[in-house]
Amino acid sequence: HNVVWKKKKNTKMFPPVRSPRATGTQSAPNNEDPKDAKELLDKIGQQVHEEVKKVADNYSSQLKGTLSNAKFEKKPPGKQTPEDPCQLEYQWHTNATNGKSNPCGNGKKERFSDEGGGECDKKKISDNKDDEGACAPFRRLHLCVTNLENININKNINKDTLLAEVCLAAKHEGESLVKKYKEYITENPDFHTDICTVLARSFADIGDIIRGKDLFLGDQERKHHLENRLEQMFKNIMQNNGEISKRSVEEVREYWWALNRDQVWKAITCGATMNDISFKNIGNGNTILWNEKCGHGDYNLLTNLDYVPQYLRWFDEWSEEFCRKRNNTLKSAKKACRNESKQLYCSHNGYDCTKRIEKGSSCSWNSKCTACLNKCIPYEYWLEKQQNEFNMQKDKYDKEIGKYISGSDKSDSNINNKYYKEFYDELKRSFESVDDFLKLLNNGSYCKEGVEGKYVINFTKTADKDAFDRSEYCQPCPNCVVVCEGGTCTEKTGDDNCRSKIIEEILKSEQHTEIDVLYSDDKQGVITKKLEDFCSSTNKEDRKYYKKWKCYNKNKDYDNCEMNISSYKDPTDPNVMLSVQCFYSWAQNLLIDTIRWEHQLKDCINNTNVTDCKSNCNKYCQCYEKWINRKEGEWEKLKEVLKKKDKNAHNYYNKLKYVFDSFLFPVMNALNNEEKGKWDQFTKELKKKMDFSKANTGTNDSQDAIKVLLDHLKGTATICKDNNTNEACDVSKDSKTNPCIKKNPKNTKPTKTVKHIAELKQQKAHTQMEKRGGEINLKGDASQGNYSRGGDTQDFKDICKITENHTNTERRGGYTYNGPCTGKDGNNRGVRMKIGTPWKGPGELNTTYKEVYLPPRRQHMCTSNLEYLQTKDGPLNKRDGKLVNNSFLGDVLLSAKMDADKIIELYKKQNNKSNLTDPEDNESACRALRYSFADIADIIRGRDMW
Repeated sequence: HNVVWKKKKNTKMFPPVRSPRATGTQSAPNNEDPKDAKELLDKIGQQVHEEVKKVADNYSSQLKGTLSNAKFEKKPPGKQTPEDPCQLEYQWHTNATNGKSNPCGNGKKERFSDEGGGECDKKKISDNKDDEGACAPFRRLHLCVTNLENININKNINKDTLLAEVCLAAKHEGESLVKKYKEYITENPDFHTDICTVLARSFADIGDIIRGKDLFLGDQERKHHLENRLEQMFKNIMQNNGEISKRSVEEVREYWWALNRDQVWKAITCGATMNDISFKNIGNGNTILWNEKCGHGDYNLLTNLDYVPQYLRWFDEWSEEFCRKRNNTLKSAKKACRNESKQLYCSHNGYDCTKRIEKGSSCSWNSKCTACLNKCIPYEYWLEKQQNEFNMQKDKYDKEIGKYISGSDKSDSNINNKYYKEFYDELKRSFESVDDFLKLLNNGSYCKEGVEGKYVINFTKTADKDAFDRSEYCQPCPNCVVVCEGGTCTEKTGDDNCRSKIIEEILKSEQHTEIDVLYSDDKQGVITKKLEDFCSSTNKEDRKYYKKWKCYNKNKDYDNCEMNISSYKDPTDPNVMLSVQCFYSWAQNLLIDTIRWEHQLKDCINNTNVTDCKSNCNKYCQCYEKWINRKEGEWEKLKEVLKKKDKNAHNYYNKLKYVFDSFLFPVMNALNNEEKGKWDQFTKELKKKMDFSKANTGTNDSQDAIKVLLDHLKGTATICKDNNTNEACDVSKDSKTNPCIKKNPKNTKPTKTVKHIAELKQQKAHTQMEKRGGEINLKGDASQGNYSRGGDTQDFKDICKITENHTNTERRGGYTYNGPCTGKDGNNRGVRMKIGTPWKGPGELNTTYKEVYLPPRRQHMCTSNLEYLQTKDGPLNKRDGKLVNNSFLGDVLLSAKMDADKIIELYKKQNNKSNLTDPEDNESACRALRYSFADIADIIRGRDMW
């Protein structure tokens, strides 16, 4: 039974009172101020539950299920289901008999994680927007409800079999959580959320699913099946069932849950042990000790989280996880970045601040500071993501409480709205502003713990040192060198060890290389915000974050780079960088910004909502590509510096390899657990290229690694742009109403444009490619091919320079090659691009689809080089697949380039145009090029209809 005692420091036990189980009544109202958000939400949830239960009791005979009455087969005629939900077996006690009756599937999904996070994506959470919405916790992502998704609704469905199905899911969900919980706390002793609370949260999520309130969409097809099945099951229960048949489906679902939740709780706590207990504050200085096994046998449950709006429960759970993980990361960062007794004082990007200023070197990268870098960089990106999630949920709170208090949603229009309004009325009465609620989040056990020597978390603070500050341990080095003496480290100011004094140390020579370096600075923040001016500006001199480097070559051992800053101003950054750190710093900043971009654009790269016209993805993807091109130019300049140091060039390979191995690879791996396969492929290929060139002594050692990285980023930028073209957002001014539908049809889904559908198909193809190993296996490089007619492979670096000789076409069957356009358009008097030339239709051409009409442009495309490729000998034989791929790409590019040239040439000639300056002419030619691009794609993929 439950035990009650006074909350005092002494351990004196007061006489036990009759538990709610014994009395059949609820505890007295708790009028004390709640100690944290969970206690507040549960308290209000209790009041809502009592209101629902009063009404639900009127329908007990029609809706309250009995497990022992549940029958799943015609035989045996007697009892088929045990009374105890803990004895339910998924092999027998379910109508989901299609091989998917196990609620947890294969049971291999993780339920707790330090690497994985929650889900806030608007494609996965109902009603979410870019800047507002709920965040499902990691625990919720793999809820054990597979049997509910696969119930055969044509079989015997009633209040009893439905109860058995829900209890079966709850039982396995609870057992899964208990098992994974024990494994998790063994490796994470800091995780002290009790298992009873964890079970109560999943219990509430199951309640939302049953009542049709669940916000988590996950796999939308599975979600659709689940909701349809549940709705149909409740309709089956309502048929010819007295008064309940007069109620709405939403009401029946609400009342069924209220009447059967005690059995579901009993099922979800089957896996709990006798030592699993929890506590609840019932006011007046009293606390209830929950019965063993989390109150498994109690009739009146002590949890009411299932009557709290789901996003609020998740917000509380989110804050708990955020504070715990933040504290752990800060402890790790403090250990990696600061140890004053050992004279360890590192910057967030891997520099040793105690050796900041040395003869010949203004920056000291030290291997002992790599651990600090590898802790701080992922932590900064994680904080950025968490801050976005926090703001989304905070804005959701403001919107929801305002909506129900203002009455914009009529309380009588839907039973969910009615009880939500009651909840928000009570919440608003006690906590008028969102800040009041956030203060309760601050009181969560993990949030109050903090880190020794570090301020506690405060979600209401928005200025410096707020909950999302990266902390004092993850900062750039101070302006002056740090001196550690007597177990204390302090910045030594006022002497020549400060960066402002270094300029006099520069040893200049006559020769130098100038490089404009784009720099996003070391301050905390998202990269698109940092580079906002760069993305929008066309005038280089006005760009905010440009450094002008002058790299001097004094002798074979040192490069000295003076940084003349234009409008860039950062008092914590040196004006001078001496020795090889010029190269080292550039490579490091390239990798850091690479991670920043990949982190911020992940949702844009994987975007499937091509009609989201309010998204900034299109703008960000364009800026990303611009940044990559900028870095390519900088790298070409840096190579000029490296070429002056031939004898020591291999040192750069070693340094670059160290940066990649110790920083890029581990950080990328930490940030991309969800796309591990993709990054494993990329890092494997990059390492292979670096190892291949290791024996060389030229600058290609370093160049190959950077080139592979930049090529990869280019591919990512292309995907990002393709998935966010905004083309599907263009609405024609001349759009007309579809005559085949009624004027005001009900339940008619909005039509999709052809561009929308095409983008979805392109994304589907890209996803399929990633699952099969990624682009790295098939992406060609024409400059690495061979061409039997003598074309220079280096011409592919400027694609417009390639000529008819960049091909592996052979002469056969009377065919004599004279370029890809050989034999094209000759028998049609050269009117391929003449405006007004009629299209050929059925019976005139041999097409795979007899009703097709073919445009003149398509009838005479410049593809003869592809039609007569030499595949038995030369680079296109089967001996070297990589060479075949690269060389074949060269011929495809040649065909595309020459066809475009021919289109423009014929358009001007056949229409008496001297140029394409007229916008209409320009658009006509460009449109023809786009169509030919698509036709070449069909030819390559075997889809061409002619």
